[in-house]
Amino acid sequence: MADVSYALDRRRRGVRGRGGVSLRYTEPMTRRSAQVRVAVYDLRGREVVVLVDRSLAAGRHVAQFRTADLASGSYVVRLEAGGEVHTEQITVVW
Repeated sequence: MADVSYALDRRRRGVRGRGGVSLRYTEPMTRRSAQVRVAVYDLRGREVVVLVDRSLAAGRHVAQFRTADLASGSYVVRLEAGGEVHTEQITVVW
């Protein structure tokens, strides 16, 4: 396991209406850059959308997740970076 930590920071647990949610995450300053992947999955494990899949410099980053085309339900956001994996569940309500 890497000696750095990553975390998803979302301001709301549920998303109402046709808007979206901002997913904030930090690339630790102990690295210059790292490959980062942020993807959203439905509860059956199917990938719905990839929000980020590239090398990012150290610092804070935001990925916008638009929910307009999704059905109501629960989804899993998966952050992979620096050899670590973090997941968070969000709920879309219409």
